[in-house]
Amino acid sequence: MSTVLSYTPKNKKIAHFGGFSSTDIEKYYEIFGDSAVFTNVKPRVKAGFEGWNKPENLHTAKESQFLVNRNRNIGLALGIETNRGYTVCFDKESYGTIPESILTEIRDKALLEFESQSGGNNFVLTVSKDALDYLQRFKTKVTFQGDKHDLELLTSGHCIVPPSKIDENHQYDNLETYPEAPTVDLDSVVQILDNIPIDERENESGSNQQTTAEGENNRYEHKELPSDFDIESYCQENIPGVDSFQEILHHVITNIDRVNKLWFCEPSDRSENELALRRELAWYFFGDEKVIQYIFEEVLPNFRDKGLKYHENETHRKDVLNFQQYVSRPFYVNKLSFAFREQLSRIFLENEEISTNEVYNENMMNITSSLEQYSERQIRYGLQIFVELELIERTSRGKYKNKNIDEEYVKELEKLENYEEYKDIRYNK
Repeated sequence: MSTVLSYTPKNKKIAHFGGFSSTDIEKYYEIFGDSAVFTNVKPRVKAGFEGWNKPENLHTAKESQFLVNRNRNIGLALGIETNRGYTVCFDKESYGTIPESILTEIRDKALLEFESQSGGNNFVLTVSKDALDYLQRFKTKVTFQGDKHDLELLTSGHCIVPPSKIDENHQYDNLETYPEAPTVDLDSVVQILDNIPIDERENESGSNQQTTAEGENNRYEHKELPSDFDIESYCQENIPGVDSFQEILHHVITNIDRVNKLWFCEPSDRSENELALRRELAWYFFGDEKVIQYIFEEVLPNFRDKGLKYHENETHRKDVLNFQQYVSRPFYVNKLSFAFREQLSRIFLENEEISTNEVYNENMMNITSSLEQYSERQIRYGLQIFVELELIERTSRGKYKNKNIDEEYVKELEKLENYEEYKDIRYNK
């Protein structure tokens, strides 16, 4: 099936690819296609999750949209082969003083160019393998004058890219892409570096251990939560939906049998039990490391007669959530039944604006008995997913209105029978 689910609001034209609206993500898709080149980065920082640079944990442009919807930052992996060559980044610092002729030469060969709000400029180039090897002979930081470095030459790790945001003064925007940019060969790279005062490494290892991503080359180390850590505020800022941390946790413990059994049991193998419980909890807290850590350190001990092995378990120590990349993939959270999608979509076709309670009381519970009925929590969950898919938008707390649902979308849902088919359609693979 070759149909692509795309939704156009009335009186407005929007460019789409695989169901997503036109954003920076679409620009990346035009450049990299389905190549997995993006990394999953923690919210409001530059550091990636444990194992982010493993090939199996890299994401395509389309998948990175889901990470952005989860308030994650995204990075572009450097030094890896793409459909265009090997990626490198010339990062001009906000205070950097660099001759304009050199910036022009770099810009002319750039595939991507973007800014940080603090005033820095980033130029991403794709180079040939021999050009990459040559670049890795040199030190990372370049100083034209004074004591501070003006430019960083990054050939490994990752560089944070738009629409990522560190704080109000450090966000990445003004993305420009140049699809016609060439793969830069060795001669061109030598010509650029001839005009840059850059030193060779004392011990050439062929590997650039830059630290721009603030520790992505180090293994995950278990860190204590701050003494003033506010779990409710943290969840409000980082976990989708309107329910509080206590509401979500209470629902999960009391209503999800798998979690309930793992939560209250006293098994002989406490280590195995904890790992299984951690996996279950992560499904309901969107794979967030700090939330899971808080539960194990501050909440769960009160329910156990025996002490936890949380701090003893090697898997806990290495990576609080070693399956984080898995639960961050787009489809686990989107697995709403097609009956549910169809019912909810029809409601928004018939209502300009509607509240969660109205959906529950006046619509979903009054659907014909041949279709499944849903709890209020399931409906809230489904509404959140519809927001992330840009089908509806939230106008105020508990109220939503139609954004991109039309008859064509509902008809497409009626034809679908399995999730593999849905993925093929939505992502146009």
